[in-house]
Amino acid sequence: MYAAFFSSMALMEGGSIEDAKYRVSVLLLPTYLAGLTISPIVQSINFAFIPLIYRVPFGSCFDLFWDSYLSWVNTEKLAMIEDQ
Repeated sequence: MYAAFFSSMALMEGGSIEDAKYRVSVLLLPTYLAGLTISPIVQSINFAFIPLIYRVPFGSCFDLFWDSYLSWVNTEKLAMIEDQ
């Protein structure tokens, strides 16, 4: 899923296939590891403490945060990696 996001963003921004492959190779693993760190914590809180009626809105709020994080990684973190 993350690979599809990063590659499609590279292509929609006017990049080539090589740009998309580079972006996936640089950003996929750190983003995946961040997701493995954060998602279980959020889901544990969701199922342990959030009432059933509020679980979907709670998950949606987390998704809003996560989508913003992915957009940040796609632009700012890529620029920081390339500057090094």
